[in-house]
Amino acid sequence: MEITIVLFKHGTVDEYNRLKGEFWDERFHPIIRAFLLDLGLFTVRMFDKQLVVTSVFRSEEENGAIGGVPGSSHCDWRAADVRSSVFTDTERLAILEYAKRYGSLIHFIYEVGGTGAHFHANVNKSALIRLGL
Repeated sequence: MEITIVLFKHGTVDEYNRLKGEFWDERFHPIIRAFLLDLGLFTVRMFDKQLVVTSVFRSEEENGAIGGVPGSSHCDWRAADVRSSVFTDTERLAILEYAKRYGSLIHFIYEVGGTGAHFHANVNKSALIRLGL
């Protein structure tokens, strides 16, 4: 039996194809991709719900247009946003708790401002340097 653990936002066909392409692009940091695949497996097993990736790469212009912070980790392929609205409050807390197993390597938060409620994940650049990666 095949299990889909990560989906991609599909407002339009182009948007879906872009997100899917960015997720599997060699420039997307492999640690954040592995984290999201692991987290997706967790959410499928625990809640029977898939992660929906809503953002991967952003140019500086795209980032500025949506009110993103200058120098965002989205702009250097180290971050992704995930839809949170499909999860209950209890599930969101369990997801945040599960993500703690990655320690300081992954910065994973639930954001409610700016572009709307969502999970944000990025590879911690200083942790990579500290680990020599």
